[in-house]
Amino acid sequence: MEIPVGFAQVSLLFKGPPIPLGAACTFGVQIEPDSPEDPLEAANRVWTAYTTSDLESVIGSGADLQAILVKYGPSATGPSALRASVRASDGGTPCDSPAIATLVHKNTLFGGRAGRGRMYLPCPPDAGVGTGGALDPTFVGQVNSRLTSFRTSLVGSDLNPVLLHGPDSPLGEPSGILSFTCDPQVGTQRRRNRR
Repeated sequence: MEIPVGFAQVSLLFKGPPIPLGAACTFGVQIEPDSPEDPLEAANRVWTAYTTSDLESVIGSGADLQAILVKYGPSATGPSALRASVRASDGGTPCDSPAIATLVHKNTLFGGRAGRGRMYLPCPPDAGVGTGGALDPTFVGQVNSRLTSFRTSLVGSDLNPVLLHGPDSPLGEPSGILSFTCDPQVGTQRRRNRR
């Protein structure tokens, strides 16, 4: 994934007993004229967006946000900063397995594989996960509400969310994320358990 000049990658870093090896949730943002020049200030604004949107309420207990890493482009030489602060999750019950996550789609104007992205919110509360990994519709609605608030808060902080692309993507510039939406089924990443 390339981070061009004028853009940054944000990583929400989680850790705790339900996810002993940790988890990361990443997305891009556009650095506009009113955006902070300092990546630490950008990380502070992401922290505010995360806390005011109450995202921790849809993450199972114990899987806490530990830090926010912001890396400005270009990938090779752009500055970065880490804001280390713990925000405890309060989604109630912990998750059953570190391999499952709430799958979040990054929606853009573009179709095809290049125009779609995803990220994983770790540790969906066990109470929100039903048979076969289906998420409870009420829980899906809660996640979507928090994600909408999170995106709105980022935009209000002059950090417009974008989908970053790899060097071989047919889409050159990062694509604006119009919305984040929760998949009705849990996502899995087998690599989460292998280290």
